[in-house]
Amino acid sequence: MGENYILEDHIFDELVDYLRNNDISDLLSIVGDAVSYLEIDTYAKESEIQGDITNIVDFCKKNIIPDGTMRRKILFREIAIWANNNGMTKNEIEKLDSEIISNCPGRKKGEIVAWVDWVKKHKPKQNIKSVNYVMKLIDDAGGADHGKG
Repeated sequence: MGENYILEDHIFDELVDYLRNNDISDLLSIVGDAVSYLEIDTYAKESEIQGDITNIVDFCKKNIIPDGTMRRKILFREIAIWANNNGMTKNEIEKLDSEIISNCPGRKKGEIVAWVDWVKKHKPKQNIKSVNYVMKLIDDAGGADHGKG
């Protein structure tokens, strides 16, 4: 833990030196670029990832999704956001839940339904980092075609 503080002090010292020796507008430009990158990287517009989520849903309906792939915390949440954003009816969500949960050993029917209820209340955005992580786990588990070309 002490090493982290040393690293942080070192970075802080470099930043102070930079500010003393350079035009602050350069730093503001760099920080602005970094913030823009993080905003783009963190949340995607619905249309940018809709196809990826659709492929993940299709893959999950047809393949066993083993434990250790962040099924409950990430996968079910992102599928619930997708289902809600697509205006699925309660019956459609229950059918989707049944199809996917049957391929997730150890998980219980109704978990995706519960996530959709949570999504309706909290209105989260699709998180592109979560989606990318899920796609990597799916690729590692055998893969789904999600637009790699």
